[in-house]
Amino acid sequence: MSYPPDHEDAIDRYIHRIEELERLLEKERRLRYQAEKQLEELFNLSSDWFVIADTRGRIKRVNSNFILATGYSGRESIGTLIKRNIHPDDIAITLEGLRRLVKGSDQNLVFRCRDISGSYSWWSCNVAVSDHDDTVVGVVRNISDLKESERRQADIIDFLPDATFVIDQNGRVIAWNRAIEMMTGVKAEDMLGRGDYEYSLPFYGEKRPILIDLVNLIDTGIEDSYLSMDRDGPRISAESFCPLVGEQGAFLYGTASPLLDSRGNPVGAIESIRDVSFRRVTEAALRQSEEKFSKAFHGSPIMMCLATLDGGTFIDVNEAFCRSIGYTRQEMIGRTSSELQFYTEDDGRSFSALIMKKGRIEHFPLSFHNKAGEIRQGILWSQLLDIDGLACHIACIIDITEQNRLEKQMARLDRLKLVGEMAASIGHEIRNPMTTIRGFLQLLIDKHTYQDDLDYFELMIEELDRANEIISEYLGMAQDKLVDLQPRYLDQAVKSIYPMIQADANIREMKLCLELTKPPIPLIDEKEIRQLVLNLARNGLEAMSPGGTLTIGTRTEPEEIVLYVQDEGPGLDPSIIDRIGTPFLTTKEKGTGLGLAVCYSIAARHNASIDFETGPSGTTFYVRFPYPQQDQD
Repeated sequence: MSYPPDHEDAIDRYIHRIEELERLLEKERRLRYQAEKQLEELFNLSSDWFVIADTRGRIKRVNSNFILATGYSGRESIGTLIKRNIHPDDIAITLEGLRRLVKGSDQNLVFRCRDISGSYSWWSCNVAVSDHDDTVVGVVRNISDLKESERRQADIIDFLPDATFVIDQNGRVIAWNRAIEMMTGVKAEDMLGRGDYEYSLPFYGEKRPILIDLVNLIDTGIEDSYLSMDRDGPRISAESFCPLVGEQGAFLYGTASPLLDSRGNPVGAIESIRDVSFRRVTEAALRQSEEKFSKAFHGSPIMMCLATLDGGTFIDVNEAFCRSIGYTRQEMIGRTSSELQFYTEDDGRSFSALIMKKGRIEHFPLSFHNKAGEIRQGILWSQLLDIDGLACHIACIIDITEQNRLEKQMARLDRLKLVGEMAASIGHEIRNPMTTIRGFLQLLIDKHTYQDDLDYFELMIEELDRANEIISEYLGMAQDKLVDLQPRYLDQAVKSIYPMIQADANIREMKLCLELTKPPIPLIDEKEIRQLVLNLARNGLEAMSPGGTLTIGTRTEPEEIVLYVQDEGPGLDPSIIDRIGTPFLTTKEKGTGLGLAVCYSIAARHNASIDFETGPSGTTFYVRFPYPQQDQD
């Protein structure tokens, strides 16, 4: 039977296509075989277990490691293997995990599994359901080493002295040590596995994010609830008050840090907590103690300072110290005693050597300088201190300059009183015979018989007058001498004696300058004040060389009316400064040493005081009168 040519061509093309399809099918079979062989090799070469089953738990394929570990014979189902090989405590949770599997999802199961030798070890199984068929694939890996590491880590955490707990990435508690059990009263078994911020309940009584959550969370509201907070990279430290810790609440200081795996990926966070309530109480007590010390230090009427031992740098000084030496607190702190020239050279060396030797000094007589350069006298107490490892000392100084001055003045007045009492008791007895002798000498001087002895008579009369003046000076020192205190201008008293002083200055070729300012009117005995001014002025004139200027002036100060006499002499001899005003003390060849003593007596009867300033350029005496009582009222 023959076919048309077109029909034969179609048959040939059909046969060719069939042959081509057979070649493609053969190639596909070879590729599938090769893929299955490679899969088989992958199954068998992997250190993990591989198992493939259907959704009913019937095993379809396993690798050689699975067979070796479980003793699988080829007939068991997944459920049978679970019940036979998995630890009894882990069976229920493992089956529950498998029941939760749905298509397109996976589960990570952790359990203890017994191998063919009968030993249990920890395993992790990732199970997934295929989207395309009812195939369940499981890859099982031994995690015993990881579990052992976690156990050791848990033991370390458990024995930490600070309260510590750990959460995983899902916020579930995975460690809760003994210290935090004691702090909160919550056992580990009641907290492990809990999430949803339940770990905050023992501290605050409510579920809320706390410090450990701020490792991966920035929430201003949470941060504001802490008393203090500090971030150092991923590490956070903070302090807060937790009302449920302890009987009355507690101040807790916590530190939280992220936990990272071997590749640096976060797997959780850890927080350690310490009860700092005692520290807070101690700090409060310390602050209170420091406040009390500060108040006692700065409020004390006694001069007090705190300084370093090496170099004497002032760390702190109180107000009494500043008032006494004239510097402000800011001018003193940070500067040394040498820079301020505080100690006199000898006393500074003696004090330093003694405090280093004994560690404590009491009743140490001390001379020091104030800001104006005046030397002051004091009594010092000092004690060594250690301040943050720095050797320091605290010193208390009682300024006894005024006390010494008053004691000297009282001693001077006592001597004046004694001399005055002696003068008062014998003055009249001596004056009466002297007056008689002087009278007879004046009678005899006119007789012709004694004209050749006229010089002798005049000398005797002159000496009797001089003796009378001395007696008058003695009587001027009597404390009980009556004075007539009346409101009088000091300026008027100075002006009344001015001509006499001016005449004396002219004879000596010196100048006299008045600086009268009409100060308030004190209560004075004008006759005695004239005597006081005359004595001070004569002393000033006698101290100067020709060409010098003597200044007499008055001025008003806040609490006193001041009369002063200033000369341009060489200054007082340092050897007699402490004895100025003492009777019979004189540097003059024919002086009695009573002039200044009389001045001090007159001042005492006016409730006034006398002081002075002296130096190479001259000496100034100040007489300080109190305001009259009616002006003070």
